[in-house]
Amino acid sequence: LTQIRAVALHLDEFAGESRSALYAFVRDHVPPESAVLQDRYAGLSDPIEGYTTPDQPALRTWVLTRHYAVDYGSVDDMRAAGVEYVAVCERTYGRFFGAPRRFDSDDVRERFERRRARYAELFERGELVFEAGRSRVAGVAVNPVVRLYRLPGVAPAPTRSSPTSGS
Repeated sequence: LTQIRAVALHLDEFAGESRSALYAFVRDHVPPESAVLQDRYAGLSDPIEGYTTPDQPALRTWVLTRHYAVDYGSVDDMRAAGVEYVAVCERTYGRFFGAPRRFDSDDVRERFERRRARYAELFERGELVFEAGRSRVAGVAVNPVVRLYRLPGVAPAPTRSSPTSGS
């Protein structure tokens, strides 16, 4: 019975997968001329990276992927480059806000601290416009927390309907 519950919980996580919800939100609410920078694990389709699926074809927005979105620079650097939204995944940013870490070198420590500071800046200065996920299955990369931030100086988009929503 315990195994059946575990399987049911795991299947339930797939039913409301957060990265699919993020895709739908971007498709339906982010203007097509916008630029979205994302952590690799945020999971938006990115034809440049070779990632699309039949259920998630390339978005009309410009998607730019970095392993850590904040490696692109500070919030001001992102805005100067034309980035308007940033999609992040807890599986990526969470490591910077957890238990204290040991570092092999000063360079590794500095890179870690720079990334942590940039994520903290994004969370403070960006406007959270979407969040989904809360995986209850430990150690599984299904339904992680994903967030979408609108950067300062970007006007909110008018709401539009998706072609599949029937509106």
